[in-house]
Amino acid sequence: MTAMRSALAARVAACTLALALSACVSDDFPADMRGRTSLEAASAQPVTVPMQIHNNRLFVEVTVLRPDGTERPALAWINMGMPAPVLRGPIYDELGIKDGKGLIVRLGGQSLTVEPSAIVNGGKDGFWTGQFSPLPMELVLPPQLFADRLITFDYAARTLTLAPRGGARPKGVEVAMTVNDKTGFAEIEGTVDGHTAHYVIDCGGGFTWFRGAAVADWLKRHPDWLVAEGAVGSANQGMLDYAFETEGKIVRIPAMGFGALSVHDAEILASGPILGSPLDPLIGDLFWDNWGKRAAQTPVDGWIGANLLRLYRITYDYRGGVSYWEKLGDPDRHELDGIGISLVRKGDGGYRIGGVVRRDGRDTVSGAERGDVLAGIDGMEVTADSEREAVLSALHGHPGETRHLSLRRDGKTVEIDSKVTAF
Repeated sequence: MTAMRSALAARVAACTLALALSACVSDDFPADMRGRTSLEAASAQPVTVPMQIHNNRLFVEVTVLRPDGTERPALAWINMGMPAPVLRGPIYDELGIKDGKGLIVRLGGQSLTVEPSAIVNGGKDGFWTGQFSPLPMELVLPPQLFADRLITFDYAARTLTLAPRGGARPKGVEVAMTVNDKTGFAEIEGTVDGHTAHYVIDCGGGFTWFRGAAVADWLKRHPDWLVAEGAVGSANQGMLDYAFETEGKIVRIPAMGFGALSVHDAEILASGPILGSPLDPLIGDLFWDNWGKRAAQTPVDGWIGANLLRLYRITYDYRGGVSYWEKLGDPDRHELDGIGISLVRKGDGGYRIGGVVRRDGRDTVSGAERGDVLAGIDGMEVTADSEREAVLSALHGHPGETRHLSLRRDGKTVEIDSKVTAF
């Protein structure tokens, strides 16, 4: 009986963790988005609006309509890995969603209407504060809401374009997508080391993350692909206090294929353990199984995030099941070079060290401990209000450079100097 209770407790803990890692992806989402949205185009011409890019994630300014007919601006996160619109608690209440009012969003001459039953109340704190503060983001918009149009993301120009379907063929290499009509998750088939894998295209992910178990098989054949142990730099996108991220592995894949595309030197984060040995084998890849069940084919092996997506100008035709990839550049081999620490962010509690990144079996930073509060970098104060991008930028550098870190530990200040490591 005790063993059964322990096993159940482990399952409950794992489920809680999986939902936290899914960043609001839970079974509370509507089972089917079809028929719950409508999009009215002001004209048959393409409409282009500016995008903001923070930590490789895409944001747009939109206008929402209050119940009294007045408008007000809001900042929306475009997230391909979210199956339904999510509103922060205060704006959810302000717009009267709980009272049966639909969501009306206006973007570049397009009016998007969503039924109230399809909208998720994302709450007030937690996910929003830890992930985005001080960025005033209030809405999450999944691109399948725009499925009746072609949607183009141009990272270089920082623009989003909506265009009618059926016009001129978009530029770029054509890559087939399999789309889950209920959730809008778009999946592509890829090849690594001669083996087939399936990935969700997810501009909501600032970095490409893969299922740890799948990558472990690759590393058995190619141990030289391993770059580091622990999320660092932009790979540290979630800043969650779980081994799933802090003990993930940075891997550089010499060549990945997506249809007719081939990406060289692609850097990815292979997810770490959820509960650690020996419990992980009992629960399996719970996060990936939970999140990936919204894809068209399961199981999925990961998501293609912005560190690879930004190398292209990409047009998605969800209804047609095809995407077009126009190359803009190559992967940055030095993107992750910096101070080897994984950061954790807990609401307004600031930035803490979740782990020291290891390379070639050795810690890359001496003197830092898990749980230390990062208070300063080379004289720059780090607080709960510091933007993630600014913090990661301050830790980034050229190999051999030194960064002075101010840490708080047990009420005392600890000062250390650390060399930038090439990852």
